[in-house]
Amino acid sequence: MNSGIIKPLVLLLILVAVVFGTIGYVFGVGQVRQVDKARVASQIDLENRFRILEGAFDELTANTQGIDARLASELTARDEVLQELTAEQQQALDAVTRLSSDIGEQQSRVQALESTDTAKIVSEWSPFVYNIKCQFENEDGNIVDRGASATLEQTTQGLRFITNGHVLEEEGEDIVECELLIPGVRDSDSFEVDMNSLVIDTERDIGFGKIESGSIAHGIVQSAQCDSTPAIGDAVVMLGYPKIGSKDSITATEGII
Repeated sequence: MNSGIIKPLVLLLILVAVVFGTIGYVFGVGQVRQVDKARVASQIDLENRFRILEGAFDELTANTQGIDARLASELTARDEVLQELTAEQQQALDAVTRLSSDIGEQQSRVQALESTDTAKIVSEWSPFVYNIKCQFENEDGNIVDRGASATLEQTTQGLRFITNGHVLEEEGEDIVECELLIPGVRDSDSFEVDMNSLVIDTERDIGFGKIESGSIAHGIVQSAQCDSTPAIGDAVVMLGYPKIGSKDSITATEGII
């Protein structure tokens, strides 16, 4: 073959090889760049998603902490309420215990009263309880008799009786005379009252008066006093001559102060 023809062919082949090599290189570089871009975009997308997840996690953590704080506050409030309820229950229990104790004491006093010989008390104390009878003159000039109870005490000014104030006065009537006696004990004994000595305390409903000096010679009995002062809840026996009581003897009434 002519050497003049071979050289151009060789050059042509070299040129073709260079062109295709260049094209391959350019295509390869483009592919690599596309792959890099895709990888970068994917990485950016992953980073964005990670940030979103990280933000969601932070928000969830904050919400959880808020819930924990509210639960702790509610538990503390519940504990305080339980403590208050426990204290109130204890107070109620103490009140019930005190009430039960008071009821027990009352029952003991009632039993003591029931076990006491009431007849003996009446017999022992009735001589110290007098029946005071007073006569009143009303506006028509008629005489009205009324009775009640009285006791005696020794004062620096002599022996005097004590009764209710309303026994010694009545609206629209004038008191005429009064006497003390003990029905069924000493029927023959009648002690006259010094009508000029009457003192009435309207506010306290208490009346006082002296016994005529001549009456003392009859052996009048001064009222005795209890050894102790009764308190609220104590069982007692009350002796007297009430209007609704016995007409012939003393009336005894059991009760609790």
